[in-house]
Amino acid sequence: MQELVGRTLGAFRLSRLIGKGGMGYVYEGVHERIGKRVAVKVLLPQYAERADVVRRFFNEARAVNDIGHENIIDVSDFDTAADGVVYMVMELLEGVELRAEIVRVGPFPLPRALHVAAQVADGLDAAHRRGIVHRDLKPENVFLVRRAKQEDFVKVLDFGVARLMDKAGETTSTGTLLGTPHYMSPEQTETPRVDGRADVYSLGIILYEMLTGKVPYPGKSAPAVLTAIWKGAPAPLRSLRADVPAWVEAVTMKAFARAPDARYATAAALRYALQHEGREDAGAGERPYAIEPVDETADTMRAVGDDDATRAVKGLAAQARAIAAQARARGTGAQEVAPAPAPAPASGRAAGSTAGSAPAAGSASAPGKSRVGIVVVAVIVALAAMAGLGVLAVQLGLVSF
Repeated sequence: MQELVGRTLGAFRLSRLIGKGGMGYVYEGVHERIGKRVAVKVLLPQYAERADVVRRFFNEARAVNDIGHENIIDVSDFDTAADGVVYMVMELLEGVELRAEIVRVGPFPLPRALHVAAQVADGLDAAHRRGIVHRDLKPENVFLVRRAKQEDFVKVLDFGVARLMDKAGETTSTGTLLGTPHYMSPEQTETPRVDGRADVYSLGIILYEMLTGKVPYPGKSAPAVLTAIWKGAPAPLRSLRADVPAWVEAVTMKAFARAPDARYATAAALRYALQHEGREDAGAGERPYAIEPVDETADTMRAVGDDDATRAVKGLAAQARAIAAQARARGTGAQEVAPAPAPAPASGRAAGSTAGSAPAAGSASAPGKSRVGIVVVAVIVALAAMAGLGVLAVQLGLVSF
């Protein structure tokens, strides 16, 4: 289809052939009036002649575009030319395929691999929420671009292609139409009716490959790969790369577990695991890396310098409790300390008392001890607040005198 170079489709003149995919060729297109550059994907003639394939192609393009997620390639137009050429207009990406990058550099540094995987999971989750399953996720369909100051910004390509081609009734000896064997979930070999966990499986395989430079189920032919997927045992990730933390190995291996129920139920759950697994008990060299959090509540605090902050607040808490204990001892002598009174209402009047009433003798609510407790609480909470730790101060019990 090289002869299409120089032709105009819609408002775009095809300037050069970029590459080809499972369903067609991709060209660079230039808007004839404003010069905007785009990618134009042209459906292969054998598919363009089939009305059912064209209909599904357009429906899938519309659905993917409706997702509107930054990690999924944007589709701006699709149409059929007068002579039957079916095409789709997409954003033009300048970067590198994940496949080419793995070949170029070998195993990725851990932060880079987790950064890429988290973005892919984000895009998958957005698609799954709209009922779209990729089913042919592989390094060739993950594109890395530079966006502003961010390296390795991910764009997932060819959403829905595998499902469309399967619905059209096409098959090949390589399994291309149902998925690429090395990245295809076991259930895809038995039925076309799969859910988002099939994509979670594929992403787990990709993460394994980014970290080791190898796929867990190698093979020289599709039958050999599929046999390994069903019956083989993958090499533990850390046996191939010892510097990978145990929690990363566990997350990765769970993602491509053979049984769908043994995997993460959603792409969002996998992304969360990439952020949070191992955070509580990981050693100093095994802290999770800087992936943007989904939950910006308490976990955000733990993700940034939680060791120093927590130790500081706990130290203040211990000092405060010691001061309070000394104050109670001085005020009560050998007497047993009574429970603290209920908090005063907004009017400043103690609950259950009348204005001007005095506390009972021997009560823990004696004026001196109350003032000491209040001063200690105020000082500690103020210190914690200055450190930006007010909420954590309360959680650690700084006000439970």
